[in-house]
Amino acid sequence: MDKSIRDQIGQRIKDIPTLPVVAAKILEVTENPESSVEDLKEIIMMDQVVSARLLKAVNSAFFGFPRKIDTISQAIVILGFNNVRSLALSVSILAAMPKTPSKTGFDYRTFWRHAAGTAFVARAMAKSVRSRDSELFFVAGLLHDIGFIPLEQGMPEDLKKAQQLSLERRIPLYMAEMEILGFTHADVGCFIAEKWLLPGTLKEPIARHHTPAGELEFAQITHAVHAADVICKIREYGGYGDNALLQIEDIHESARKMFKIQDNLPREAEEFLSDDMAGASDFFTLFE
Repeated sequence: MDKSIRDQIGQRIKDIPTLPVVAAKILEVTENPESSVEDLKEIIMMDQVVSARLLKAVNSAFFGFPRKIDTISQAIVILGFNNVRSLALSVSILAAMPKTPSKTGFDYRTFWRHAAGTAFVARAMAKSVRSRDSELFFVAGLLHDIGFIPLEQGMPEDLKKAQQLSLERRIPLYMAEMEILGFTHADVGCFIAEKWLLPGTLKEPIARHHTPAGELEFAQITHAVHAADVICKIREYGGYGDNALLQIEDIHESARKMFKIQDNLPREAEEFLSDDMAGASDFFTLFE
């Protein structure tokens, strides 16, 4: 990110959300190839709220296991290390984020519905190319619009102006944000990712989910989140202003080529969109 934009964000947005301690430690485990199942279990069990919500999620209709899972150890054995890592990371971050309507009337349920949909579609697209990191695609999708939160809370009037400009000029919201603010919610998301010391596999899709053209270090995950974001907006799955402007052609050419998106989506993503969107709709309510 350009230094001048970083400086602008630092000067104008004072209330940057902090990464929960448990989430930070989960990321440490993720980045350490020598970490064990026991390491992950101990970190999750440090936080009773995260542990309880994780078990609530695992025992929900969302997963549909025939018998009750009583411990974190059982959850790791049944779901697997990567699934539990991503679910615990999501739970800990979601628990610290706003979910009820703000004073300005912004609907965070719609916001998180879009985030959850993007997460699930990105994971489905990862599976379509047989990625081993499909759960990381899920987390990147869930966090892709994290920069929108401090914008909505700290600069609501400017954000409303950007939303109005987006509709009046029929341009994507991020372009309107650049005209009104001098930076976008993706830039703010990148700023947060740097503050949180997120790995590049999460930082890049947060920063580049609207602008995946050019050189990318983590092209597959960044393209997947970009495409999933556009797909969910086209399908009216959450969103906050510019859904009606988007078409399948707005998915960048390199992403369409990577995931074989023409008039149709990859089979795994299409099946998810057709059959399982209700699961994404209910996802974040598990943690309320």
